[in-house]
Amino acid sequence: QVYGSFYSDWFQDRYLKMQGRLQDPGEDWFNSYLKTYRRNDKAYTTFFKARNFHLHQRYEEAIESYDKVAIDFPDSIWADESEFFKGQLLFELKNYRDAINLLSKIANNVEKKRSGQAAYVVGLVFENLGDVSKAKKYYRQSISDSSFPLFSAVLHLYRLEYPQDFMQKLKSTTVLFMRLSCPKL
Repeated sequence: QVYGSFYSDWFQDRYLKMQGRLQDPGEDWFNSYLKTYRRNDKAYTTFFKARNFHLHQRYEEAIESYDKVAIDFPDSIWADESEFFKGQLLFELKNYRDAINLLSKIANNVEKKRSGQAAYVVGLVFENLGDVSKAKKYYRQSISDSSFPLFSAVLHLYRLEYPQDFMQKLKSTTVLFMRLSCPKL
């Protein structure tokens, strides 16, 4: 960083303040929720700020903003989004127990939009904690989510199921892919 985080944070704060109230784009993003969807510009603006803080590594502000959305707007789609991204942030910060508590609630509720993705992150958490059987369980759960199956969950599950075979298969698949995509090499 050329000027340090202080200047970056100062410009980010000015940018976010200039945004004012943003228009909730949920109608375009969540087609499956249109029957129950209610537009909420304040919830979206707060969520937008939380994601911005998260992506700029201002984690305390991000967690506070995620919590604010969940508390102030519990019935909005942005509350669900905030819970998921807060859980993901807790995982990134290696706060594994809190991440499991939050994300497993999402993963075990198929009504939630990000249940498959939450199951995948819970699988990653359990793998980092060394609990392979629970990691496999959540990877399988992520794969079985028909709305958003994650290929990376398949790879993680296969690697845990067949640890010796995984690297050999990965190498042969990579070589085959390279031959097919770059025939002149």
